Amino acid sequence: RLLYTTPGMVTTGPDSLIGQLIITAGFANGQQRPGWNPLPLESMAADPPDVIVRAFHESRAHRQDRWADGAHRQLRAATSGAGLIHIPGSELACGNWRIGSALRRLLRARAQVQP
Repeated sequence: RLLYTTPGMVTTGPDSLIGQLIITAGFANGQQRPGWNPLPLESMAADPPDVIVRAFHESRAHRQDRWADGAHRQLRAATSGAGLIHIPGSELACGNWRIGSALRRLLRARAQVQP
């Protein structure tokens, strides 16, 4: 189960480009609610995802709220056992041609967590 995160602490579920990317790479989406939603912090703490994808975290320009960078210590503790994949925002921005690079990153990660 993979959960996509952004610096603004939002994620997306099915019926989105990111949701399709997650499924295409062979993961189950950790967010089942369609559309863009706040990170499900309580459920992340109770049942952490296996893999977390962080995108757009490389640029300060994309950090809407300094305190909302997913760096809260309880969130870090709850997800410390999860695999972590960093994808540059440029590979996901508005479905541009670099989405293939993001898919390759996810496929490599999937191969590493394959049972």
